[in-house]
Amino acid sequence: MLDEQTVLRHKAINHIQSIALVGLLALLLGHLAHQVGEIFLAFLMVLAWIITFILYPLYSPTLVLRMYRCRPIEFGQAPELYAIVKSLAERAGLAQTPKLYRIPDDSPNALAIGHHPSAIAVSDGLLEIMSRREAAAILAHEITHIRHSDTMVMSFADLTTYFTRVLSLIGILLLLANIPLLLAGYTHASWFAVSLLIASPGLSSLTQLALSRTREYHADLGAILLFGDPAALASALVKMEKGETKRLKKLL
Repeated sequence: MLDEQTVLRHKAINHIQSIALVGLLALLLGHLAHQVGEIFLAFLMVLAWIITFILYPLYSPTLVLRMYRCRPIEFGQAPELYAIVKSLAERAGLAQTPKLYRIPDDSPNALAIGHHPSAIAVSDGLLEIMSRREAAAILAHEITHIRHSDTMVMSFADLTTYFTRVLSLIGILLLLANIPLLLAGYTHASWFAVSLLIASPGLSSLTQLALSRTREYHADLGAILLFGDPAALASALVKMEKGETKRLKKLL
């Protein structure tokens, strides 16, 4: 069993890693904006990002639910599942019990959506292969994401990566448009700036993946502490991996 000092150390490391990765994403976006359009474009891009980030929580949950074709799970359809979620949400100190949704997909999957209010979507494939203990462990993992505001952090990363890709595309188009001037010697281009334009979408995606990894590890730790059954979580994760591998083999 994990002692309190170990848990606090893991939390501190996770927060430091998350702050560093989020800061790296923001720095990459700001530097790219300055390279493409100098101070004015950098200001406009930051302003657009702030406005989008403020409005994002209002429409993001609806978009995610539509994207995965989620359907609400009513209490009468799964009272035992709702009882588990309610108990875990109370232990986690959530103000509201997350609403449950079903993803019509054979792939074993679960995701936390939103923050206030929040929701948890589980796929048909997940419910089919999980025991009650394993399903509870997965739900504890998703509730930990909500508890730690991971949905907001990852939304930040998603938005920053999106704006980085847009800026990179704009910069590359401007570079292509100025090729005649470059060849004629009327202007010059910084190879560092060109390299940054090309590499920034990939760098942003890699940073986002690293951020997601740290949040997932922290959610696993939180699920163990919340539910108190590490064996159930380990078994559930193995089943999810096997189920996903089986699905990919069918597609191939």
